[in-house]
Amino acid sequence: MHLEDFPLRLEELARRKGVEYELGVPISEEEMREVEVFLGVTFPEQVRMFYRNFNGFSVKNPRLEILPIEKLIRDSAGRLLFATMEHGRLIYFETSRTNQAGQWDIVAENGYRITLTMASFWSNKVWAWLDKSRPIWRDEGSSSCDNQQI
Repeated sequence: MHLEDFPLRLEELARRKGVEYELGVPISEEEMREVEVFLGVTFPEQVRMFYRNFNGFSVKNPRLEILPIEKLIRDSAGRLLFATMEHGRLIYFETSRTNQAGQWDIVAENGYRITLTMASFWSNKVWAWLDKSRPIWRDEGSSSCDNQQI
């Protein structure tokens, strides 16, 4: 899915399932550079592209929020919190290295790698969760199906 289709897909989901959402307005390149300096990072191109188009978004049910760029938070392990989900689940950019795709891995709070790229996250994982209620990762050591879903 192309990024320009993202709001169209949200609108279609709102019509079909009654999903309530808010989509952030784009940020400028200057604002992005200021955040990069503040956080001490250089955003990979797919992260830049997302925020140049949408400064975050949120869905009420099923709960998912990609934080506005000015609300990104670095944790004690150096990861960058950028999204939250149902039950207070946290999703991070693993900023310690770039992966084979030249991007940051996207990881769950337990370190599980959700996907390799922001493009995969916005075009695949977001819709698996919002449209099909499929969990995007499993908890380690969970034995029941209910404990595995986010």
